[in-house]
Amino acid sequence: MSLPSWPLRGLHRQEGGSLVAAVFLITVLALMGVFLSRLLVTTTTETIIEWYSAQALYAAESGVDDAAYQLVQNTATPPTPGTTAATAEVANEAVDATSWFTTTVTVLTATPTKTVYEIRSAGIAGGTSANPMAQRTLVVQFMP
Repeated sequence: MSLPSWPLRGLHRQEGGSLVAAVFLITVLALMGVFLSRLLVTTTTETIIEWYSAQALYAAESGVDDAAYQLVQNTATPPTPGTTAATAEVANEAVDATSWFTTTVTVLTATPTKTVYEIRSAGIAGGTSANPMAQRTLVVQFMP
C-alpha cells in the first residue's frame, strides 16, 4: 500500500514561508528600534531645554531679589524719575557658572513719601552668555 502524494505536495510549496516571515519580523523590530531611539533622543533634548529654561527663570528671579535687596539697603540717595538706578551682571557660581542674570532698575515715580521702581531682570542659562540655551525675562514694579 502506498501513501497518497497529495498531502506532501502542499508541504513542498511552503518551504520559503518561514524565511519571509522571519525577514518581515526582523524588519518590523528594526523599525521599532529606530523609532524608539529617535523618541528617546527627542525626549532627552526637550528635557535638557526645559532644565535650562528653569535655570534661566531662577536666575532672573535671583536678579529681581538682588535688585530689591540693593534698593532697600541703599535708600540714602533720592532717585530721579526716568533714571537707571542700578545695573548688575552676576554669574551664578552655584551651578558651575552656567546661568547668569542682568538686572536693570529704573525709577518710575519718585515722591517724598514713595518711590516706584521697575526691575527688569534677564536670566540666561546654558552655553555662554553670548549664545545661551535659554533666556527668561522678568519685569517687576517694586516699591520699598
